[in-house]
Amino acid sequence: MTESDANRKFDPMRQLTPEQIEYFERWDDNLEAWAERLAERDRKNREARTVRPDCPTRDQLEPDAEF
Repeated sequence: MTESDANRKFDPMRQLTPEQIEYFERWDDNLEAWAERLAERDRKNREARTVRPDCPTRDQLEPDAEF
């Protein structure tokens, strides 16, 4: 490799084939979908942890318990 080759800026998109670009675009879409599913799961978990007024708290069930 010559010095001019080493100094040239690397442009990965110019190096990729159209099939590779399509693959990475699908991969990116899959990551976004996965992030949305995780966000929805986290939201449901937060809702499940909230105290409902009709449910007794731990202290009401076991008032003498030490935690």
